[in-house]
Amino acid sequence: LTTLESSVEPSSSLDHRLKISASLFDILSGRTNVDHPLCQECADVLLAAKQQSLEYQEEELNCLRSYLNYLDARADSKLDNWTSSLGLVIDTDSCAPPFNLCEPPPENQSDADESDYSDPDNATQVSVSDQDQEPKSKEEGIAALTKASGSPSEEQHFVLTDSVSPVNADGALHDSKNLTTSRQKRQPRLTQLRDSVNELQRTLDELLNEGKDLDQQLAKATADLEYRMDELDKAQTQYNEQKQTLLDSTNELLSLESRVADAESHLQRLARTNVLNTTFPIWYDGHIGVINGLHLGRLSNRPIAWEEINAAWGQCAMLLQCIIRRLNFQFPHYEIIPMGIRSKIVEIQSRREHPLYYVTNIFSQGKFNAGMAIFLKCVGQVQQVVESNSNAQLPYQVKSGGKIHDPQDGRTYSITWSKDSEEDWTKALKMMLINLKWIIARLATIDV
Repeated sequence: LTTLESSVEPSSSLDHRLKISASLFDILSGRTNVDHPLCQECADVLLAAKQQSLEYQEEELNCLRSYLNYLDARADSKLDNWTSSLGLVIDTDSCAPPFNLCEPPPENQSDADESDYSDPDNATQVSVSDQDQEPKSKEEGIAALTKASGSPSEEQHFVLTDSVSPVNADGALHDSKNLTTSRQKRQPRLTQLRDSVNELQRTLDELLNEGKDLDQQLAKATADLEYRMDELDKAQTQYNEQKQTLLDSTNELLSLESRVADAESHLQRLARTNVLNTTFPIWYDGHIGVINGLHLGRLSNRPIAWEEINAAWGQCAMLLQCIIRRLNFQFPHYEIIPMGIRSKIVEIQSRREHPLYYVTNIFSQGKFNAGMAIFLKCVGQVQQVVESNSNAQLPYQVKSGGKIHDPQDGRTYSITWSKDSEEDWTKALKMMLINLKWIIARLATIDV
């Protein structure tokens, strides 16, 4: 391309690259002059645009010509009217102002200069020559009008007499005296006008200086406003950041409060939860008591295996051991040793062992019954401590000799086992488990 070829230079300066970029932008935006052959459609569009421009220029030229003819005709008409009505020759030298308003008039003037003035109230004076003088041509009159006032206007006043007569010496002297008197009368007015012009000039200077001061104040106020707007933007940005931080902190606080509330609720559930009741659930299965899913007792129609019964006694020994630790209580003569299906009770002084399990042996029944009786005695001691601290009475009363009393039917049941008394033995074990369950419930209300 010609534009690119004209812009190619051997250097690779920044100015050179900017020129190339500007040329490419002009080419892409279609703002370059056409310097290559056009297609028929583009040529038609270009010709139509040029033709429209030519018609517009011709129309404008015709308008200007019409207005020029109108001005010429008006000037000719005015000049013809003036020359025909006056029959005089216009003196173009007298069309200029007789004096400068901004300067004082000269003190001395000749009589010949004074004769050029007529009426003092007129702004422009036209002097009239003798009748014998021949009128000037039309072109010279137009030139005189153009030189005097630029164009004919109704603002120019010509002082003419009704009849033109030859000027004699007496008339000239009289006119000179009138002009001198008129000038003397006009002198105060001219002085006042000069003072007014000077005062207006000073006022204008003051206003210009005040305008400059106001411009400086405006520029200073604009700069201060921009600075304050920048500060406002910064403050708004900081406010938005702090607001976002506050929202994040609020959300985090709400989350923490929710977690604390959940933790407190969980703590309350844990506080209400009885660990011993959860660890050693006591219930019943018909007439047989159950601890932790293990049956404690047997009936003729439900022969529970001794292994399960021994395991249930191991759970009872473990539960009683946990209860005395919770109460900070120690048995004075016995020590319970929970060992699962081989749990036992040991006398502290003699170290004699009493098993809490039964084996199918001829000599084991007596030891087993003694161990169960001692265990029920220990439960009775714990029952007394709980009833004294909670002011509540357990449903069944433990008696001496390994017996427990049922106040509902008024009977007392023995905890010793024999084949003939399995039902009473099972009922006594069930009442012992119920007392243990009541002890677990009362532990939650006792502050130890």
